Amino acid sequence: DYWTNLPTLAAYVIVVAISCLTTANIALFCSTITRKTSTSLVLSYVLIAILFFVPPAYQYFIGTYFATSTLSQTAYIAAMFSPFSTVHEIPLYVDDVSGSLKNWTRPSQGESDVWLGYRLEDMLPFVSFVVIALTINIILGLFIINFFKRRWRFSS
Repeated sequence: DYWTNLPTLAAYVIVVAISCLTTANIALFCSTITRKTSTSLVLSYVLIAILFFVPPAYQYFIGTYFATSTLSQTAYIAAMFSPFSTVHEIPLYVDDVSGSLKNWTRPSQGESDVWLGYRLEDMLPFVSFVVIALTINIILGLFIINFFKRRWRFSS
């Protein structure tokens, strides 16, 4: 099953790489805005935990207790911020022996909006995560440069 899902495996690797970049940028950002190492470390862990764990927890809570409300759409959007939710939503097509994997079966040849054997709508969480994470990284990078320049200018 894995040899036929090479784009999925590539998407997994991209999510891991972007998550590493985001984690490093958050740590650098916290190190830049705080003066003490211990404060920076704790703040980094808190922000990373919020970014990685709160969106899937929110999505699970809303899906469990308010599945029919309008909050389910906001939970789906919030989940795009977390690499865990993103990896969970990337399709890994397998042979459906039991008939219970309706979202994990490969699209047929006649379906529209299929690229590289994947439905484009199935790849929306992955693409959204990449765009959101890269935007966050660019914003954090600009803040890091700005704060570092200010600190360096004041200290000299």
